[in-house]
Amino acid sequence: MVGANGVGTPKAAKVKILLATLLVRANEVVSLDQLLESMWGGHGPRSARTALHVYVSQLRKFLGEQGAEVSPVKTCAGGYVLEADPGTVDAFRVEQLICEGRRLLEAEDHVGTAETLSSALAHWRGSTLHGLQDSPVLRNASIRLDELRVSAVEMRVEADLALGRDRHLIGELLNMVSEHPFREAFYRQLMIALYRSERQSEALRVYSQLRSTLNHELGLEPCRMLRSLQQAILRADQTLDPHFLHRAAV
Repeated sequence: MVGANGVGTPKAAKVKILLATLLVRANEVVSLDQLLESMWGGHGPRSARTALHVYVSQLRKFLGEQGAEVSPVKTCAGGYVLEADPGTVDAFRVEQLICEGRRLLEAEDHVGTAETLSSALAHWRGSTLHGLQDSPVLRNASIRLDELRVSAVEMRVEADLALGRDRHLIGELLNMVSEHPFREAFYRQLMIALYRSERQSEALRVYSQLRSTLNHELGLEPCRMLRSLQQAILRADQTLDPHFLHRAAV
């Protein structure tokens, strides 16, 4: 997912890792040691520093071929920095949109939340940093970006539920529960979507599934909020309307 608008992808693996490492830290100085760690994982050859400078030259040439009149890769004391407009870097743009989506959700602007976070999620094209997770530095960046994506999905679903889009969310939430079996927020959202879609028994089975998973894997019980939700579903509590979800959000 991480990229800059209008910039292609280098073919050489090391140049690709170098570009990705500089992009996830765009406008920050990345030290030589950090770049060496990212590209060789602490097991580089003796000539790694020399090779790094060669790869930087290749990256500058590649960026020139992409239309950059002045190379955005600058040499700084102890490392390099890739200068970029934050609006042109996918990761930066996504974080801005997610922050805005969170603000809109807190303000109970559910339409704005859903639209903003849908725009953020549209930036993900396949796996984050696909094919680059062998780099320890990029692996950590990938984990952080994936957590941002999951949080954005959670908040967007929250807004969609508040807008009464329950039936349309069930398939997506079934996938999210399968992909994130310990993330209780998705179970809560799925239970509410099923209940409001007149599938009370299935909503209760979702709770039983979570309880079994937590007991078997971690020796835990579902959180108090989910236990309360189960009881509310059992008694068909009238608070299970679109407004309840925002008040009870995790």
